[in-house]
Amino acid sequence: MTVERRMRQSQTVAPFGVGAIFDLLGESFVAADVRWWGARGDALHLDRLARQLNVAGFRSAPVWSRGQASSRGLPFVRFPRVLFCPSCRAVVFWRRDWEESGEPARCGQCVRTPQLVPMRFVAVCDQGHMTDVPWRDWAHSTAREPAQKQCNSPNLYLDSAERGTGGLDSLSVRCGKCGARRSLNGISAKDSLRALAARSPEAVHCNGTQPWQRADQGEPCGRLLQVVQRGATNVYFANTASALDIPPESDYDPYGDLVLKLKSHPNFPAIVNAPDGPATPILVHAIAVEIECEDEVVWRALRDETTANAPASGDEDDILTGEWKALTAQPRDYHPRSTFIREAVPLLRPDDGSAVERRLDELVESVQLAVRLREVRALVSFSRYEPGARAVPADLGAAIDWRPGVEVFGEGVFIAFDEAAVSRWELGAAAVGELLEARRQRSLVGGRLPVATARYVMLHTFAHLLIRQLVFECGYSAASLQERIYSRTASQGDPQAGVLVYTAAGDVEGTMGGLVDQGRPGRLAPTVIRALERGAWCSTDPLCSENPGQGFGSLNLAACHGCCLLPETSCESGNRLLDRSLVVGNPGRGVTGFFEDVLADLLKDSRVLAVTTGER
Repeated sequence: MTVERRMRQSQTVAPFGVGAIFDLLGESFVAADVRWWGARGDALHLDRLARQLNVAGFRSAPVWSRGQASSRGLPFVRFPRVLFCPSCRAVVFWRRDWEESGEPARCGQCVRTPQLVPMRFVAVCDQGHMTDVPWRDWAHSTAREPAQKQCNSPNLYLDSAERGTGGLDSLSVRCGKCGARRSLNGISAKDSLRALAARSPEAVHCNGTQPWQRADQGEPCGRLLQVVQRGATNVYFANTASALDIPPESDYDPYGDLVLKLKSHPNFPAIVNAPDGPATPILVHAIAVEIECEDEVVWRALRDETTANAPASGDEDDILTGEWKALTAQPRDYHPRSTFIREAVPLLRPDDGSAVERRLDELVESVQLAVRLREVRALVSFSRYEPGARAVPADLGAAIDWRPGVEVFGEGVFIAFDEAAVSRWELGAAAVGELLEARRQRSLVGGRLPVATARYVMLHTFAHLLIRQLVFECGYSAASLQERIYSRTASQGDPQAGVLVYTAAGDVEGTMGGLVDQGRPGRLAPTVIRALERGAWCSTDPLCSENPGQGFGSLNLAACHGCCLLPETSCESGNRLLDRSLVVGNPGRGVTGFFEDVLADLLKDSRVLAVTTGER
């Protein structure tokens, strides 16, 4: 039976991609792997990202349509399968054949059939598997009577004490047959299920399945299950990749629309894999007939595809390097329908700007307005329990040659900083980068983070401060703005020092134009200065500014929710590798900020203004 629920398509990569739990109006579901998609979903193409991930392409989540009987939408299954009734407190082991179209799970024992509530806890292992908590064994695990120890009744109740603290010790699972019970106190502690192994070893050790799989579809595992809250952050860690569409691929070409249809044809991968095969001419003609084009168009698309799939070398394989080159290249004209349109603008108008703004202008190499951007985001894999645990592919290792993705459009502002100024500054700030880099290498999430140079930390923190200020200036919410950091020292290759703040959403909010307008001369410089001024202090100072380490693994220094942190969806590094001291300076720690002279001039101007006002 189909269960109809709604979610935004842009959320199907993150945070509700394959393997993630999706809570909606008191119900809980988990997204099945892409094998359940079948041939559904629109094809997405971005060759640079596909080559980086070694796949043929991407597909957006299938969209459910009420008017089409064959439309099935995105496959989710109800999880946890163990629910309880808030009225009679009965624990129900839900079955899929009980589902009713458009209806939530309801209690069949109560007259008013209240909606069942998902249990608060689930069981996971560090190999990426997830299942229900063995509640029957938990209820009987502290039994003392022989009859209770031997009882295997699934007739359970979730009782709540009338008097108590309101914590987990006031909740208990009770057997309705033998009366055995155990409170939930300590259930989420590490290895809390180990004591149940004597009663039921198979219940506490992982059978290698995901919630949408049968028991016989699992892979060998046997790890001890760990109990976590259903909404805890360690239930699901998504590993995503994204890239901007840049020239020449982003340039509008009427031929390109036809190519997208050709590449989406089920026989096109066959001719790409064997372009000189004996069956290729037959398949080419069949595709041409079905798409209603000439055979030569298919042959041209085949030549382009095989050339594009040739191994690249050097910086061409680097997603960020390609984008950096596109954003810093000489200005050119763009077709109005191109998916990458940028406009070079000065930070200040000629003969305009205050002394503080002119000081800022000395540090800025160029400003680019990304009038139109296209971004493709893809889900590569996910992990559970620990960030550095085993990565589970989105196809569960089925060797499917595409990944789930989403295509979004938006706008942005790109700022490139003067390389000579950055190089001079980082000579005196290298110690901060070395400290955070040592912590990154020891961290469980270190492999997912970029190398922590002083340059990167400064640019990253500046992007956060700018986003927090732009929220007040251009009307976007903080969760709608994102960052891309372009950082590379001379020892890492061709130097890069720039940030792109952009909005890319699957709805109309991605094209309001407010962000581009905020980047024009006369607006961007005051915004940056206000961002730096706000970043110079924090409501938790001096605790924040003098903190030797904050956040997960102490991967942040002077950065907290009061001054720097953003919504998780906005930050490419999960709110890690931040230190505003590298931006605004911190004499107490002996750290020189890249924008310290700008703030010094700002303070000088404010003092002059105060004196002048006093004289009046």
